[in-house]
Amino acid sequence: MIRLRNVSSLEGGYEKLYAVSRHTRLSRYVAQISATHVNDPEVGKAVEVLLDLVWDRGTVGYYLPEVLRDVDPEGLLIPAEVTRRLANVTSKEDVWLLARIAGVYDMGGSAWRTIAKPVIVRAVRSSSEEERRLLFRSLTGPRPRTWSGTPGEVPQLFISGVQSARQMLESETDTEFRPFWEWYLAVAEVELHEQEEHAKEERGE
Repeated sequence: MIRLRNVSSLEGGYEKLYAVSRHTRLSRYVAQISATHVNDPEVGKAVEVLLDLVWDRGTVGYYLPEVLRDVDPEGLLIPAEVTRRLANVTSKEDVWLLARIAGVYDMGGSAWRTIAKPVIVRAVRSSSEEERRLLFRSLTGPRPRTWSGTPGEVPQLFISGVQSARQMLESETDTEFRPFWEWYLAVAEVELHEQEEHAKEERGE
């Protein structure tokens, strides 16, 4: 992790030097965090050092959320450390940088919820609609979507998206999460409506 930091510091001075890319996986070189590491102070310190890189402006910072998931796929240590840091930052950018780590974990899962809850609370309290959308969107992850379909028909992806979002909202028992799921459902419904209109155009209606 220290070497990752050192390469990151060199990145800006070399045109074709990239500290991290989609083809570079830290999990190839280090053991993943397991239950045996939870109370290990050395591992805890390593997690802190790794999370310090969230403010890196190069490829390390950009790909860091995926690196963190690779190192701690079950969310045994990193989500709690992210949450601790969220309690100590105030700027919109700092909150966003930490919030996007939630997006690489399964939405609705334990690791995601640990990070997402303070982010949602912050977003709801914000007087800025732009900040609210920015933070909510950061929790959905950076994964690109691809789909295929028949011309004139609505791709199943968008139908399933609305169904899934509605189920998430209806099954939520923690009221602090509901504003996010309401937003998530509204976005899914808008996307579905756009696809429905596009399908009508293709059918000549």
